[in-house]
This record gives sequence, structure tokens and C-alpha cells, in this order.
Amino acid sequence: MTNTIRGGALLAVVVGSAVVWILAQTVQRAQDSNALVTRSQEVLGAAETMLSHFVDADAAVRVYTPSAGTETLALLEAAERSAPVDLDRIGALTSDNPAQQARLLELRSRVLGTLSALRVVADAKNTGRPIADAEAAAAKSLDDARAMVRDMRAEENRLLGERARGNQDAVRRLQWLSVALGITAAGLGVWVFRLNTRRARRVLKHADELGRANERLETELGAHAASLRSSNARLRSIIDSAVDGIIVIDGRGQIESFNRGAERLFGYPESEVVGRNVSVLMPSPDHEAHDGYLSKYLETGAAKIIGYGREVTGRRRDGTAFPLHLSVGEISIDGERKFTGMLHDLSDRVRLEAQLREQTSLARIGEMAAVIAHEVKNPLAGIRGAIQVIGSRLPEASTDGAVIGEIVARIDALNDLMQDLLLFARPPQPRPTQLDISRVIQATAELFNSDPSARHVEVTVAGTTPPIIADGELLKIVFVNLLINAGHAMQGRGTITVTLRTTDDACVVSVADEGPGMPADVLKRIFVPFFTTKARGSGLGLSTARRLIDAHNGRIDVVCPPGGGTVVTVELPAAAAATVH
Repeated sequence: MTNTIRGGALLAVVVGSAVVWILAQTVQRAQDSNALVTRSQEVLGAAETMLSHFVDADAAVRVYTPSAGTETLALLEAAERSAPVDLDRIGALTSDNPAQQARLLELRSRVLGTLSALRVVADAKNTGRPIADAEAAAAKSLDDARAMVRDMRAEENRLLGERARGNQDAVRRLQWLSVALGITAAGLGVWVFRLNTRRARRVLKHADELGRANERLETELGAHAASLRSSNARLRSIIDSAVDGIIVIDGRGQIESFNRGAERLFGYPESEVVGRNVSVLMPSPDHEAHDGYLSKYLETGAAKIIGYGREVTGRRRDGTAFPLHLSVGEISIDGERKFTGMLHDLSDRVRLEAQLREQTSLARIGEMAAVIAHEVKNPLAGIRGAIQVIGSRLPEASTDGAVIGEIVARIDALNDLMQDLLLFARPPQPRPTQLDISRVIQATAELFNSDPSARHVEVTVAGTTPPIIADGELLKIVFVNLLINAGHAMQGRGTITVTLRTTDDACVVSVADEGPGMPADVLKRIFVPFFTTKARGSGLGLSTARRLIDAHNGRIDVVCPPGGGTVVTVELPAAAAATVH
């Protein structure tokens, strides 16, 4: 059945092509006929134009008189100029007709003879000679030319008639052939239509069966797809709800998945890192070497971190580095190797470990300082008393009195150091009360300015804060220490600016000096006990200040701006959040 339909369709195509060919031939013959008619009309028009020029020239010569002037002969001259052009045009249009070409040769001779005879008549009138014979010759030549034009017109009309009849016969044959082919095509169409109708019924029956099967399949696929979407949604929810970061990369190191925990860790949204190399999350030198690590593992299979866990360093979006614990596992999806990284932020643990080490170190130093202070302080008091007794027995004019005074001053300085050691080793417990921090700072500034070494230092206090819960006496110790350090940094001359402000949960006090600032290596160690850059400093001032601020559950930081100077910032909890221990 299928082959029969194909054969019928092929035959229909052949018949259709034949009909198209017939139509094309009909159109082409009509176009050829129109072209021939147009050319014949052009031949007749050229001949008539040439004859009209001769008639005009003949009329002009007949009425010409020498007294009328030569303007009358302009038509004769125009005919002499246009005659060769008209003859050439007629020759071009009748180039495919030998009979017309022969007539054209004779017409050319008659035309030139007519023009010559008309010229002879005009010359005879100018010279006064008889013109009867010349006029007769010109009239005869003109009549002969008219006769030749009539013959050519008759020939063109005859050709037009023959061509028209031939075209009509051809068109008629083509029309009959078109009718026959059309009937044949209609019969084939009916036959093919009946075959297609029977086939369509069978196809519709099978289509109904396939439709029902497809509906069943779509229902099953929909159920499976819904189950898969639900499973994927649950899996994604589990991954996104994880506190730790989970990152999936391909074999080239390109990030394919980035959960919300990873977004919180690194500060990147998932849309910004997916498709980028995972090395963007690493500082140097791992940033440059990661692709080499991955390529080496894929080539050799030697794993250094895959399947294990270790501490690494990550890089956040803002460029800061932070410690991480990284565990890497390998999976294969559709034959493609992928790697899953589980990342846990170790910043809190590292900070707690550092604080624990520092507190342990401070505790040991404190114990040692307490022992030293206890063992030294009492003997110092005895030594000082003995020296004072010796000094009181010296004659008033003795030069040893100055030496005794220097010894007492040195003993007092050593006693002050012991006091600092005791304060650092066993800082007093805060006795919190509600206080105005700005008044504490004003009182501290007045105490600082009472020192003669600070007479050229100006302390300005700007801003206000609500009352806080703290120990005012311990805070005075902190701020006196900060003001003294600032005055020393400025060599005893300049302005110390103290700024107070409030954040959501803290009172912030900034102490800024106009000194040269500190090098980075010194800035890192300023809170280390006994570290100092002063000739006679104990190195316990900032360490003690930090312990006192920590006892208030606060924070103290030191920065050196690029423009110079040093800014010490103290943050104390606001009254609502204050917990002093």
C-alpha cells in the first residue's frame, strides 16, 4: 500500500511538473508574440516617420522661392539628416527577415534618389533653370518610396498574421494538453486520496492506541519526576541547612555547587562563584598551585588531602584569610570525576586557643611577678628606710646627700615597678557602678595635665555617651596609661584627641595622638608583657590596661593610620549589655 501511494504521489508530481511546463511555454509564447508585434509596430512607425519627413521636405521644396530665404529648406535638410538614421533602424529591426532586407536595400536607393531629386529642384530654383523635369523626377522617386513602404507594411502585417495564427494553434494545443493532464491529475488525486483515507483510518487507530500508552507513560514519568524533584529539594535543603560549607568542583577545578554555609564562610553568593576556579577561595601560594595539585592527582592518583582532612587557610571575598578544616571526597557522576569539599570555620577555635595560650602565659607571668614583688617589695621598704636613716645622719654640708637622694629615687622607681607587677599579676576585681565615662576621662585628663612633663600637651574631649556600668577607678588607670603613652609618643608636645561615641551595644572611646606612629613589628607586640620601646618603661602599661578592659568584658585595639599618629580604641559594653567579671 505504501509503495502504491508513493507511486501515485510520484506520478502526481510528474503531472504537476508537466502542467507547470505547459503554463511556462504558454507564457513564453505570449511574450514572444508580444515582442514580435512590438517590433513590427516599431518597423512601421520608423517607415511612417521617414515618409513624413519626405512629404514635409517635398512640400517645403515646392513652395520654396529664392526670395523667401533658405529657412524654407530646413525641412529638406532635416530629412537628409534623419533618412540614414531611420533606414539603419529599420534594418536593425528586420535583420531576421531576408525579404524585408532586400526591400530595405531598394528603399534606401529610392530614398536617396528622392532626396537628391528634391535637392536638384531647390538648386534649379536658385539658379533660375527650368524645374519641370526635376520636379517630375522627384515626384516619381517619392511615389516609388511610398510604394516600397507600403510593400514593407504589407509584409509586416502578413508576418504578424502568420505568427498570431501559429501562436493561437500552439496555445490551443497546450490548452488541450493541460486539460488532459489536469483530468489525469484529478483522477490520480482521487485515487491517492482514497488510499490516504484508508491509511489515515488505520493511522488514527494506531495513534489512539499510542496516545493512551503515551498518557500512561507521561503519568508515570510525571510521578517519577515529582519524586525526583522532591528528592532533589530535600537534598538541597539538607545541604543548604548545613552549618559548614559544602563545595562541589569538577575535574578542572571549576565550582559546580556552593551551599549557603559556604556563602557565609567566604562572603560570595553562589551565582558569583559557580563556573569559576576554586582557587579563588585560596590565598597564595595555594591559589597559584591548586590546579597543579589537582592535575597531579588525576594523573598519578597520589592523594595528599582527598579522602583525608586537614587544616588549611581560606580567603574571603574581601581578601582576608581565615583558618579552615577541609575534608575532601571524590565522586563519579556519569563517568565524570567530581570532588566534594566540607569546610568548617576554625576562626573561633583558633582565637580561643590563642586566648587560652595568652591567659596561661599571663597567669604564669603573674604568678612569677607576684612572687618577685612579694620577695622584693618588703626588703625594698627596709632598704629605703635604712638609707633615709643614713642620710639623716650626714652633715648638712656633705656632698653625699645628693647620692642618698638618688638612691632613694631609684628605690622608689623600683617600688613603682613592683606595684605595676602586682597590679598586672593580681588586678583588683572591678566594683561596677553606673558612671558617666566622659567625666572619668575629664578627671583623668586633669590628673595627666598636672604632671609637669605634660604641661605642653593639650587633651581635647569630644562627644558624649549614655552612662555605663563599670569601675571608674580601674578605668582611670587605663586612660592615664593611654594618655601617658600618647604624651611620650609626641615628645611632650602636641594635642591628644579623645573621642566618645555610641554604637548599638557599646560605648567607644578613641585616643588619638600626633606622634610618628609605630612600625608594624612593634604594633604586633605592644600587648606582650614587658615589651617596651622606652628607655625606662616597664612594658606592663598596655598589658595591664588590656587585662582591666577584659575584666569589663570590653575590647582594646591599636591602629596606626597611614598619615601618622596612633589611635587606641576602647570598647565597653553599654549599660544594658554590661557584664563585669
